[in-house]
Formats: sequence, structure tokens, C-alpha cells
Amino acid sequence: MKWRIKKDNGKYRLSGGAICIVAVLSVLCLALIAFGTYYAILLSISSDDVPIVIRTPSEEITELPTLDPHLEILKEEPDDITEDIDDPIPGDAQNLPIYRQEPIEEDITNILIIGTDARANETSRGRSDTMMLFSYDVKNNKASLISFMRDTWVPIEGYGYNRLNATYSWGGVGLTINTINVLFDLDIQDYVIVGFEGMVGLVDKLGGIELSITDVEANYYNKHFGWGIEKGINKLDGERTLIHARNRKSNGGDFERTRRQRDIMLAVFKKIMSARDAQTISEFVDYAMKNVKTNMQPGKIFSLALAILNNPDLNINQGRVPADDTWKYANKDGKSVLAIDFKKNKVYLHSGLYMD
Repeated sequence: MKWRIKKDNGKYRLSGGAICIVAVLSVLCLALIAFGTYYAILLSISSDDVPIVIRTPSEEITELPTLDPHLEILKEEPDDITEDIDDPIPGDAQNLPIYRQEPIEEDITNILIIGTDARANETSRGRSDTMMLFSYDVKNNKASLISFMRDTWVPIEGYGYNRLNATYSWGGVGLTINTINVLFDLDIQDYVIVGFEGMVGLVDKLGGIELSITDVEANYYNKHFGWGIEKGINKLDGERTLIHARNRKSNGGDFERTRRQRDIMLAVFKKIMSARDAQTISEFVDYAMKNVKTNMQPGKIFSLALAILNNPDLNINQGRVPADDTWKYANKDGKSVLAIDFKKNKVYLHSGLYMD
């Protein structure tokens, strides 16, 4: 199964969206670091202390995820698809551990990228408005980038049903990873987290990036932000990239916004792959590392990035969960969410990642 995402036309969002660009590219781009020169920087970012623990037999989850029977399935597109609906961040939020999972394939590395809307002057961890899986298969020389839609209505261990992005607010990256692993039978153990304010500086350090802008998007940006651009390839600075990445209102709701997010990540990756200027790379790496949290060890980051960036022909396939024809709009307490077929999406993920 080769993943080529179709033109999305539905709902969804990326609030901290562009932020995850910092995350994944911080990992991917470390290969450009000369041996040893930035090892101290790698040591400084690999200090997040979310533990990985083994479940006891009594804690194992054996029941398959099921759709919330209290959801009202909608026959038409809801009126609030351009709105981001967020529950309050609890004051008693926890930092839950990541449950250990045995690798499904030893040659495949799966990393959850979380972009949060937390700002520098806030004490809370914020919300995980971006959840993406970066998967690299060294044996088959392929990579995948998959968005998990924030409003997907899911069962969350210990909390009942809620939106997928509520997991980070309640239990940190541990609860988010554990929930995704349980829902789709995955083996994610590694993560990268980046806060809201890292995007602008990252893109500016690279001198801007080139993105394909649709006619609808161009008209929206010209009307609401006074950009004065046209349809086609446009060079965007950091501030404009962030606006583009967070755009849920021009068309397509969050489905289109997550597509924009992946486009941005690939554009930054392309810019780094083509940049051979030592100063540009040095400034990028230094800036990115100051905005990243990860549990990955420096050696793993370096070897993974080296393998990727030494492969200029690497093709990064795109995808999203829920996949086409596996979801419906639903109503929960007067607000729209996504009701998905968990089994079909598990098959979709495994066929793309593991070629099951």
C-alpha cells in the first residue's frame, strides 16, 4: 500500500500545528551535525524524564476499542468545523508513564511528534493540538508522516471517552502515546515535543520556505491578513508559515489544516536537505534544540538523522487518521467530533507502516 493522501475535504485543526515542524526536523536534521561538535547540545535536549514502564498482567488491556454508544451520528457537515473546541486544562493534570511495547519490526522507528499550544509565560503544559507519527523503515528505505486528528472521539483509559487531544492535557505525553498504541496496536515509545512559539524563529533561521498556496487560501490570506499573494508557489517567512499552519477557516476545516502542516514539514525538510551552508545549519540546529523536549538518546537521534539525511532520494509518504471512508461527523453535547472505525484505521496504519 503506497500512501498518497487524497485531497481532503472535511474537518480538522492544527493549533500548535507548525510547531511539530520544529520537532520532527530537529530530529531529522541532526545528521548535518559534524561528529561530536553538537553532541553536548544533543545531551541537553535528551533529558525529558517520562519513564517507560512495564504493565503488570492485571493492567493489560484486552478489550478492543469501541465507538461511544452515546454519540449522535450526523448526516451533514456540522456548522462548527471551522472552530477549535477545547475543554479546560485540568488543574490536577498528571504525568503518566509510557507503557513499554515490544517492537513490531526491529527496523522501523516510530516517533510521536506533539506540537502544543503552551506559551512561554504559561505554567500549564498546554494542549496537544498537533499529533503526528513519523515512521522510518531503514530496511525498506521509506518514511511516513501521519496526522492524528485532534477531535477524534476515543476511549481514554481512566477517563472515559473524549477527544484524542485531551490525553495530553490530562496525562501528558505518556497518556497520549498509550492511548494511540492501544487504539491502533502500535509500538510508539519515542516522542518529541515542541511548544507554540518555536515556529516563527525556526523558519526564519532557514530564510523562509516555499509552499504551494491554493487559490482559496490566497484569497483568504489576502482578505484577512493583507498578504497580497497569488495562487502557486510562495515564499513564506516564519510568521506567515505559522498562520498558514494554523488556518482552519479558509476551507476543509482541520482536514485541510493537517494537510498544510505536513506540507510545511516537508518544505522545511527540503530546505534543510538543499542547504549546505554551515552557518545556516548551525544556527538552525542551535535554535531548534532550545525548543525541543524528547526522550530519545543522542546516539539514536544522530544515527537516525544520519541515515535519513544521507539519503537524498528518500520519499516521505503522507497519511492521516482517520483515513478516508473510515469516519463520520458526530455530535457530543452540542459539539462536533469524529466517530471513527478503529479496526479499519488499524488496518490502514499497519498496511502502510508494516506492509501487513
